[in-house]
Amino acid sequence: MSDRGEGTWWSRQGDDIHIYVRVSPRASVTRIVGIKDGALHVKVNAPPVEGAANRAITRLLADALSIAPSSVAL
Repeated sequence: MSDRGEGTWWSRQGDDIHIYVRVSPRASVTRIVGIKDGALHVKVNAPPVEGAANRAITRLLADALSIAPSSVAL
């Protein structure tokens, strides 16, 4: 069961933290935009092809959280 409340962009599930992400691929820059509609809105300059956008999201979140990219799962 999730601890996610309405409008909350993250939840704790056991030892894990789940972050609800809205992604805009093929942006001019890769960055975290903010919170929108109950999700963390991010833009990545990678296309949504062959996992490129997922890799960009992983790197962005890992950098923002100061953790290893291997600690991020999509």
